[in-house]
Amino acid sequence: MIIVAESKENIVPIDINKYNQWLEATYELKRFKKEELSLRKEIIESHGDDHTFEGKEKETVENFELEYGYGLTRSLDRPALDMIWDELSDEEKNCIDWAPKIKLKELKSLEALGPDSKLLDCITTKPSLSTLKITDINYE
Repeated sequence: MIIVAESKENIVPIDINKYNQWLEATYELKRFKKEELSLRKEIIESHGDDHTFEGKEKETVENFELEYGYGLTRSLDRPALDMIWDELSDEEKNCIDWAPKIKLKELKSLEALGPDSKLLDCITTKPSLSTLKITDINYE
């Protein structure tokens, strides 16, 4: 069955079966991701599962070369850092990278005013990956 959907620019024929195919693909992707994570954990645990270091290890088992790694995720408590910043040594301060970040709400307000801002010359805008959510209303 083909239905017609209106877009902002033109009318596009859509095969309704694509919705079901997409839903099935997302379900399979979730299933495979869960299976992959379970297998990854099992394999790494069988090789010691040593989380006392960060880095990668390589190992050969029969005709397979394994490379597995361990990592740690770190985040800053910005209010706490602000409170002690002046007390830190230069060596400690050197561990922090102050990366500029766009405040989207303020930027959109600035863009609405027109192209006169010098800041807008420093920002590259390009399309991001589209998002899609399809819910089968027969299964809600």
